[in-house]
Amino acid sequence: MARYVFDLSFTATQLQALYRGEINTIRAQDREGRWVQFGVAVLRRFVSYGGVHGTFAVDVDASNRITRIERV
Repeated sequence: MARYVFDLSFTATQLQALYRGEINTIRAQDREGRWVQFGVAVLRRFVSYGGVHGTFAVDVDASNRITRIERV
């Protein structure tokens, strides 16, 4: 199991592309310099009127499937 901790900041305007289906994948660099890529659907519960902002942690299993995502 691996954990990736990274910062995200997307405005509500930028997230409109998510709802139009123009963006399917987010790619972010974690605090250790590693890259993590995941579908935008996992962020939906963190979307607010102002967008998505904050530090997030993603846990993945041995197959690199997300087992947990949380705002930290």
